[in-house]
Amino acid sequence: MSEIAHPFVTNQPDVLHWLNSHLHSLPFYASVDIRYAGFKIAVVDHNLFPAGFNNLAHIHRCQTVNAFQTALNHYKIYGQNLVLLCETHTRNTWYLENIRVLADLIQAADFRVTLSMLLPDSNQAIECLTATRQTITIHPFHTLQNYDAIILNNDLTNGIPDSLAHASVPIIPSVRAGWHSRLKSEHFSIANQLIQTIAHKLSVDPWLYSTLFDVANIHSINDAESRQSLHQKACALFANIQEKYTEYSIEQRPFIFLKSDQGTYGMGIQVIEHPDEILTLNRKSRNTLSKGKSAKPIQRLLLQEGVPSIQINNGKTAEACIYSVMNHCIGGFYRLHEHESRNNLNKTGMTFGPIDDMPTDLYQLHVTLAQVANVAAANELAAIA
Repeated sequence: MSEIAHPFVTNQPDVLHWLNSHLHSLPFYASVDIRYAGFKIAVVDHNLFPAGFNNLAHIHRCQTVNAFQTALNHYKIYGQNLVLLCETHTRNTWYLENIRVLADLIQAADFRVTLSMLLPDSNQAIECLTATRQTITIHPFHTLQNYDAIILNNDLTNGIPDSLAHASVPIIPSVRAGWHSRLKSEHFSIANQLIQTIAHKLSVDPWLYSTLFDVANIHSINDAESRQSLHQKACALFANIQEKYTEYSIEQRPFIFLKSDQGTYGMGIQVIEHPDEILTLNRKSRNTLSKGKSAKPIQRLLLQEGVPSIQINNGKTAEACIYSVMNHCIGGFYRLHEHESRNNLNKTGMTFGPIDDMPTDLYQLHVTLAQVANVAAANELAAIA
């Protein structure tokens, strides 16, 4: 048994009791990215609009169908006709494969699913080829009628469109879950408080299961004064991480990730190995941190402790992605990249692999941390209701 998982495994009844007391009204679905360094393990990202259902192993898809059936019953969806409202990624063939598989899974739960996108300039359905050469039909949302609910697979980075703000049917997840209102820093603040509660019960250090972080409002990463402010915060964060490394005799150098505090798809992320790098960021790095999805300017940055990954799969650095539908963990997969263990893996060149070879105790710890992250997300959504 791994040392990091030991406290959770040996106290499993207490951990499960705590979790079960908090697993109420969890997000409709979610994906959680987790990095394992050997000396610590932590959730590093949480997404309420997961886009990798095509990467789930076929063995997990039966339980996924059952989970969707239970979840939609929970939301009291009485009709059978659902609209799956997706990101406007008509050229991203792997995203198209994700929504094809997602639609198939929901349809297998005895619902009829129409794929749709926000395409205000089009009145005609379009056909697209997915990465596996499957044909799907996408309908402009404004042309649809007679549906019983909307399932969102769109993170609404640019806000809530009028067509959704005035919808008369249930929208799942809530439009409030979009990145127009969520903050990663708020999520991790809540999640870290939950981890502290569990760690106290298990008499372990919560740092071993979470990340240190700070957040900064900036004018622009291209602004020298903004970079100076970021540098000061980074110096303090590096010092705090080094203090924990010294406590545990970890003979590595701390590092951090600069991330947009709102956003997804691995955009707006930069690895920082030393605080002074912030003062001398080149044009390419500044461009990475200046705009996020839909070219939205980044004016709020999360400074997050970096967790090196010791997991290797198919000869590549790996991090686990755990998927859930409400209370049910439906499986997961590895995100893989040829980058070394301290880098961002969620970028061009990534591939995916099965998670089945992960030791049982370590996998259960991944699932537990993912569930804690989902409880934190539920608390987030309740606060902005």
